[in-house]
Amino acid sequence: MKKRFGYLFMFILAGIIFLVDFITKNYFVNVRGCFLFLCSQPILNKGAAFGILQGFDFLLIAIALIVIVLILYFYGSVSRPMQIALALIFAGTVANTMNRVCLGFVIDFIKFSFIQNSAAFNLADISNIAGAIILLIALFKKKKR
Repeated sequence: MKKRFGYLFMFILAGIIFLVDFITKNYFVNVRGCFLFLCSQPILNKGAAFGILQGFDFLLIAIALIVIVLILYFYGSVSRPMQIALALIFAGTVANTMNRVCLGFVIDFIKFSFIQNSAAFNLADISNIAGAIILLIALFKKKKR
């Protein structure tokens, strides 16, 4: 039987990511500039990725709540790599949803300096993408066995 993390791991990881995401969003909302290949250019995003679904706050919040409930339901029954993936997705989803509920938008501020007109993103987005990548790798490895 494979060892699994408990829900405490997910909530601690989510809490850390949420806190760092909150601090960086509030700091960089007033800061512009570049460092190496990253630039800070705050954008108040009222939609989802790339600004899609602007004006559909209720739908975006409903989808996020469904994702959160599904993660809470399946978390205890999946392998450790999948738990790490789900914890990262949970953290990113909660952080961006809290922004959307409390502010009416999500603060995106990170852009790549070497890509003209690159989409802005934040640490919660990075958490979601890292979780999705780990989840895909875990699913493909599981499928090969």
